[in-house]
Amino acid sequence: MHVIDIGMATTPMVYFATRLMDTGAGIAVTGSHNPPAHNGFKIVLDGASLYGEGITALRDAMRLPIESATATSAWRAR
Repeated sequence: MHVIDIGMATTPMVYFATRLMDTGAGIAVTGSHNPPAHNGFKIVLDGASLYGEGITALRDAMRLPIESATATSAWRAR
């Protein structure tokens, strides 16, 4: 897995970077002038926002028990 750090960027820049770099996915860690409960992540998969049922399915999958995995290679930031 490769992690590409595009630095501090607006949400549209994250969408653009996922297309430009052909990553297929991107995650923006958000901060807001609103209360902390409104902060979080914005996820883009194949050029579209992940929301609603997609977020619910991701949350449910993350709650499932997982087996230990053996990494075939280390991740690195590009």
